[in-house]
Amino acid sequence: MQNADSALNKLKGVKQMTSNVADYSAEHPKSKCACGHTGDGGNSQHDNALFELGHGACKVPGCKCKRFTWAGWLSAFVVDVALVS
Repeated sequence: MQNADSALNKLKGVKQMTSNVADYSAEHPKSKCACGHTGDGGNSQHDNALFELGHGACKVPGCKCKRFTWAGWLSAFVVDVALVS
């Protein structure tokens, strides 16, 4: 029974983390593009693509990036989501 309770608590934690990520990404970018600008979420420096917010061409003047290419998580996303989880 203890293993079942432990597994249930882990599942609840994963569900909460998923909810936190969704809430965060509605307002903030989560990732950095290979061009160095933000993408992948609200207020992204990339246009919206047909399939996902912030995955289109870069909106920063002078940047020639045609499509968001994931290069890593933004440190603010990692810290903010970890703190609310």
